[in-house]
Amino acid sequence: MVGDRDSLTHAFHNFRKHRLYIGNNSSKYRTQLEAILQCLHILHTLKWRTRNDIVLQVEAALLASVREWFNFVMEKIPKIETSHHGEMRNLAKITYLLMADIQESKELYENVFWTHLNVDYMEIAYREFDQNLTLITKRVTDRACDDMMPILFDGRENQPGIKSNIDTGTSLFELYLALKQFYTLGFTYLKISGRSGGQDYTVFHSWFHKAVAKWLNLALHKAMIRIVRSVEKDDLVPVDPLSQHTSSAVDLKTILNQIRIFWNQLSWPDVETNYVFISRIMDDVCKALIFYAEKMCNKAEEQKRNASCQRNVLVDCNRGQCLAVNNIDLVMNYLNPFITNLGIDSVLDKLEKQKGPVVADTCRKTIRTLLKNSIENVENQILTILEDVCSRMSPTICLLYTSDAADD
Repeated sequence: MVGDRDSLTHAFHNFRKHRLYIGNNSSKYRTQLEAILQCLHILHTLKWRTRNDIVLQVEAALLASVREWFNFVMEKIPKIETSHHGEMRNLAKITYLLMADIQESKELYENVFWTHLNVDYMEIAYREFDQNLTLITKRVTDRACDDMMPILFDGRENQPGIKSNIDTGTSLFELYLALKQFYTLGFTYLKISGRSGGQDYTVFHSWFHKAVAKWLNLALHKAMIRIVRSVEKDDLVPVDPLSQHTSSAVDLKTILNQIRIFWNQLSWPDVETNYVFISRIMDDVCKALIFYAEKMCNKAEEQKRNASCQRNVLVDCNRGQCLAVNNIDLVMNYLNPFITNLGIDSVLDKLEKQKGPVVADTCRKTIRTLLKNSIENVENQILTILEDVCSRMSPTICLLYTSDAADD
């Protein structure tokens, strides 16, 4: 009996150190691991459901191994920085390492443990990593969300506190993406194996709920900065002989696309808040387009003032103003496809399934109203330019009309 207990102790010790053994000589120790599991399977059938059940001891040994590995990773990974930003980047790196470990475990250990003892290695590893990550990252994300402050764009690129906000927001978003991949990987496996227990992997998103509005705020700020740079570089010359718009109109499509890419990466799972966030993005895009329209008007007016002479003295209007109107009209056409690419139709369909057709129809009407208001706001900016041009042309036109009438 003493010899049997020693053999079992040695076997469980091997399980705790299996990463070390198999990592050093995979082919040799994998064969040894399978032989040990076959022996334990025989013992398990002889001692079915005893107090010291073989399977429970194997699971306990594997759990201890996974826990020791997590602690090892936490201790040995190089610290990028000691700051809060560095802590979030370290956690993102640790999360990716754990994902790699889970994927490697699936290839090396899953089948052998399940075949001989019906021990789910992947579930043990994933749930232990999940528990430890939750304890650490929840505290870090709460602090980061509180550190990010609202930003009101004032036209300056280097506003007070903006760099700290951007650094915190960027590090937090990188951590979010790492965790999203980790939980997607883990719950995809659990769902396939039928052991998800009805849990929802998207629960981790709630840790970042407060951060989304601030991320959108940062996205709008970056869009405004890019618009300023783009308009400054715009020489109000058509991009090619066949076009009637300039470079900044093309740039704006890329600028808006950056917001769409961010939203797609976020892939927010909760339908109700998803709808709210899309409405917020629509409002922000409207602000960006109006801001662009104002900048283009100012650019055209500045160009006209700085011109040494006008091409048409009688008509107080220059080509730059015409191109500015064309630019604004072009970017206004970006709105509809932009909203569609945000996935609003899919969100409304899901909302209808969850809340019923009445709620979904109300939300659809709200979206249509927001879109209509956005287009009208940009159109009003075009009308402002045209009214300014017409007011400047009016005296000349009246003079010409009066002169023609006198000649008759």
